[in-house]
Amino acid sequence: MERSKRMGILLPAMLWLASACASTAPAYVTPVPDAQPARDARVDERVTAVEKRVNEMGQRVQTLEGGVAGAQSRADEAARKAEGVNSRLTRLWTNRLSQRRVDAVRRFLMDRGIQLARIQAASLGPISSADIPDVKKRRVTLRLMVDQE
Repeated sequence: MERSKRMGILLPAMLWLASACASTAPAYVTPVPDAQPARDARVDERVTAVEKRVNEMGQRVQTLEGGVAGAQSRADEAARKAEGVNSRLTRLWTNRLSQRRVDAVRRFLMDRGIQLARIQAASLGPISSADIPDVKKRRVTLRLMVDQE
């Protein structure tokens, strides 16, 4: 008896579920026929616009690369010229220091009564050899020339 009660309750419930499932249509989204081509056209327009911007940026980059290369070559040339000027100034400055030593010896000799016309001086610049001590690099060499009377 109890089994027939259960069947009496379960049978209508199963029929109701089966009818509900059968009566509902599957949930398909049907696209609107005109919406897809319009969306494709918008996407194509955006892709074209992006491609155009990328090409413009590529051209700008190429222009900038050319400008940078030109600026780099000018900077390299300026650096070479500055190196040359620096070496000349260094040589002049060191010659000036050796000339000051020569002038000091000349003044000393003139103070001792030697006429300026009899003094010949030449500044030869610094000695750059590494095996000579610094004290000997600053030397002044004198040659006395005596008249044969």
